[in-house]
Amino acid sequence: MAASLGNTPTTLVRRLRDLTTDILAFTAFSPSYRCKIWSNNPLERANEQIKRRARVVGIFPNYTNSLPLIGVILADQHDEWAVARRYLTLRSFHGRTQPTARH
Repeated sequence: MAASLGNTPTTLVRRLRDLTTDILAFTAFSPSYRCKIWSNNPLERANEQIKRRARVVGIFPNYTNSLPLIGVILADQHDEWAVARRYLTLRSFHGRTQPTARH
């Protein structure tokens, strides 16, 4: 990846090389988990829920007034993932390989 950046500043290339292990950390998990870790679908779904409910409520006078609604939506989402359906289960973590040590 760093080689494809060719004529970019060397500090950027050096930084990408230093962070390669962190960037690719998700590859230490089983293939069935990789797509879930890499995906941002849960975040997009939460954002859509917030937008949808905010439209129903109307205009918020300021950011502080929107926080209770956002908190309730995120708490509901947490409960749903914790009880109803599990996006990632601990049982399937047994297929996880050990990540390589960072230098």
